[in-house]
Amino acid sequence: MTQEEFDLEKLKIKRNRERFWVGTVAIGIVSLILNHSIQNSKIEFERVRQENEHLSQFVNYAIDKDLEVRRDIAEYFAKMSYSNESRNRWIVYKESIEALVNTKYLLYNDIDSIETGRDLLYKQLSEAKFSLLNNPDDEELKYRITELTGMINGKQSEIVKKSAQLQRIETTPRSSLEYSKPSWFIAAEDEMQKNIVEIPGKEDNPEILKYAKESNIKGITNDEIPWNSTFLNWCFYHVGINGSGKANNRSWLDWGMELEEPRIGCVVVLWAEDVSSWKGQAGLYTGEDSENVFLLGGNHDNTIKIKAYPKERILSYRWPL
Repeated sequence: MTQEEFDLEKLKIKRNRERFWVGTVAIGIVSLILNHSIQNSKIEFERVRQENEHLSQFVNYAIDKDLEVRRDIAEYFAKMSYSNESRNRWIVYKESIEALVNTKYLLYNDIDSIETGRDLLYKQLSEAKFSLLNNPDDEELKYRITELTGMINGKQSEIVKKSAQLQRIETTPRSSLEYSKPSWFIAAEDEMQKNIVEIPGKEDNPEILKYAKESNIKGITNDEIPWNSTFLNWCFYHVGINGSGKANNRSWLDWGMELEEPRIGCVVVLWAEDVSSWKGQAGLYTGEDSENVFLLGGNHDNTIKIKAYPKERILSYRWPL
């Protein structure tokens, strides 16, 4: 081997050694970078996993809250809707919501599958409009159509509704014109159409005695005994709501809750003879003018009718709990 060949081999060995060390260092650097990247990836994965977990929890909470609100609203309208059927459409809707809650079966994308409540409002609106075609001068139908339209446009279901909104719907009416007639009020109107009156003399009207018997009011043995409160108790009993349970009109001051403003169908309690007297008057609110409040009630001039009373005699507006 010549000197020149020896130097060439020596140079190759040196270059290979340099490549080895460079490769070793490069592998070390890459390993450090990879370890750091892997660690960062693990951290990012954990962050995303927690975000998704929180999102899933929120979605579950949102769906549970939506179902809760739907159920409460269905229960509210079932309570307020008068029907001759033992199971009206709102009760069926409420039971379907409860079934979803009880089985915990609901996908996020299936939220529209329980829009039945709004469908019921649309159906009632269509029925009211159809009835108006045959009765174009019916002011009650016109009011009903306006109200249903407002419910559909202003109270459509959302994923999550503020509990205060539901509370407002149930307890703090702003105007008597915002709400439909409650079931007990419709029951009272139906009785008014029957023209039930007291029978003079010893004979008694069995319909009046029926109010006391069915609502379990004691002491009403003939139709000459004041039956104002008895009639109100029957109206509430007829739709499954407990009344005051007493024949005294002022007994309604201790019943339900007090309203700051009247609404259609609320019980209005007034004093009679004197504000400090035990005597009183009670009826269902139908409206008012500048001087009088108009109440639908029994024993109004010995029959069931709407009668005007001075506003200054009002003691309280009451609503069922």
